Amino acid sequence: MLTTVSANSDKKSQENRFRLMNDITSQANMSTSQQFERALKLTCKILDLDIGIISHIEDQQYIIDYSWSEENVLEEGQVFPLGETYCSITMAINDVVAIDNINRSLHKRHPCHQVFSMESYIGIPLTKDEQLYGTLNFSSSEAQSESFSELDKGFLLMLGNWISDTLEKKEMQEKLKEREELYEVVTVNETDMVCLHDPDGTYRFVSPSVEKILGYKPSELVGRNAYELFHPHDLQDIRTQSYQASQQGKKVKNFEYRICKKNGDYIWFETSTNPITDDRGKIIQLQTSSREVTKRKKLELLFKESQHLSSTGGWQYDLETEKLFWTEETYQIHELPIGEEITIDQAISYFHDSAQPKIRQGLREAIDKGREYDVELPIVTAKGNRRWVRAIGKVQTNEKGEVYQLYGVFQDLTNRKRMEDELRERNQELQELHETNSKIYSVIGHDLKTPLSSIVGFADLLISDADKYDESDELKESLEIIHQSSVNTASLLEDLLDWARFQGGDLSLSLKEFSIATAINQVINLLRVSANRKDVTITFEADKDITVLGDRQVITTVIRNLLSNALKFSHRGDNVIIMLKSEEEYWQVNVKDEGEGMSKEVQTQLFGDEKYSSKTGTAGEQGTGVGLRLCKELVESHDGILDFESQLGEGTTFMLSIPFDSPVYNTD
Repeated sequence: MLTTVSANSDKKSQENRFRLMNDITSQANMSTSQQFERALKLTCKILDLDIGIISHIEDQQYIIDYSWSEENVLEEGQVFPLGETYCSITMAINDVVAIDNINRSLHKRHPCHQVFSMESYIGIPLTKDEQLYGTLNFSSSEAQSESFSELDKGFLLMLGNWISDTLEKKEMQEKLKEREELYEVVTVNETDMVCLHDPDGTYRFVSPSVEKILGYKPSELVGRNAYELFHPHDLQDIRTQSYQASQQGKKVKNFEYRICKKNGDYIWFETSTNPITDDRGKIIQLQTSSREVTKRKKLELLFKESQHLSSTGGWQYDLETEKLFWTEETYQIHELPIGEEITIDQAISYFHDSAQPKIRQGLREAIDKGREYDVELPIVTAKGNRRWVRAIGKVQTNEKGEVYQLYGVFQDLTNRKRMEDELRERNQELQELHETNSKIYSVIGHDLKTPLSSIVGFADLLISDADKYDESDELKESLEIIHQSSVNTASLLEDLLDWARFQGGDLSLSLKEFSIATAINQVINLLRVSANRKDVTITFEADKDITVLGDRQVITTVIRNLLSNALKFSHRGDNVIIMLKSEEEYWQVNVKDEGEGMSKEVQTQLFGDEKYSSKTGTAGEQGTGVGLRLCKELVESHDGILDFESQLGEGTTFMLSIPFDSPVYNTD
């Protein structure tokens, strides 16, 4: 019976220790310090001991890392000679040491017993990185009533393994954090842009320096593909010369290309790429280091381009020796014998008197302040010929930031300046011609529109009084034809003048709010006579009236042209439908006829750049071929779209769409 009780007690004690171990190791939400303090406290309770300590040993010194006791008698960092602690025994045998009663053990004369009066002790060594680190130990000033059991020792071994693992993990985290902090300091202050990419170019890490270089925050690029930022003209070279080499595991050094900044500007980059592989040699990432080389590249391109455009030479001036060096082309620009010795003052003297103060100032600021210059100035050559040159000055500094050398470029701009003068004269002539054309349009408009207005007015009067002269309808119909023809001619003249002004850039918009339905009804009334003459019915469909912002005259001109065109190609007895629609972002007017429709060939020519010859209408009506092209440009002046659908023999629908929130309306 006693054996059964003892077995049950041991089993219960074992279960308690496993439950305690699980409780200790499952507190992941606590800090390491909190976890260790809790483990020491709970273990002291279950072993019935006063003090729990986690220590590390260094140069025979016993140093407390973590501790627990009811009275808090110990502090982190306290140091004791290792020989005065029972842990010297633990470290010596490198195994569990359990002493339930010092006075009945071999260690009753140990200094720890004599100095600290510790009567019981149990401890095990701790390791870190497979090396002895310190001890986990528990002690009391009173002897144990019962000997430490194998369960106690086994529990301590499990707890020690967990503490050793946790200490290693903590050290790794601290080292990683230290490395991250150091890396952040380096990358924040680094002038280069350091990145990690997936093999396809997607950014996985971008150093903070990117904000200074490209204007993006690192978070704005992570997840994006670098190829989105590359200049389209450089993509092929990047793929063939850089990407393919890196995919073969080769390092790519100092590859130059253009990349887009956040503000849309392109700059020149010089990038070195280092492939990172796994244990099997598979490329898992690409590490890149990039720096901006725009200034250097511009200078290189300037040299290359200027060789094709005009004479270009170089120069170099050493401040210490005061020696000035010119290339052969620079001598030729100045019309001097090649190799003739020349001083800096003599070089300045070849600049025109009006330009000398400016070049002296540029040189002085380059020497004193390290400022570079790029100016266009006139010179007078040794043979007395006046030329224009582009003078570029760069600086070379030593490790102290002091300028010790100047160098740069001399480019002969004489031919370019001559062409600019000729172009300026030509622009003046074109401006005068444009002003003359505007006057001609004004005179034509006035001299033709005035008599047409008189004809329209007299026709109105005669129509209203026609019954006085002839009771038959024949005279009235003839007068209506005269009236309608005059109105159409006046409209055609207005279209032609608008076209001419639009092409010359003289047509300005007068933006106001107006009822589009009212404007459509006015156009219908204007063309009602033409519709009646062909027995064509005009139907206007609108769910509701819409108030729009735009140039009423311009929009009315477009709708009049579209309706006139629909009537022109309608057959007798046809219907023409005008539909007004309102969508969320735009309003639309559709003009649909049942007329002849258009062939594919005509459709491709309708809005094209080539001259389009207008077809004759179903009743022999003539057109200019200008109306629809003018309509398209007038609609686009409102940021709108003019489109159409047509089927030969089945009719045509023109769709006019203008957004409610057009940028052209923002006149501030």
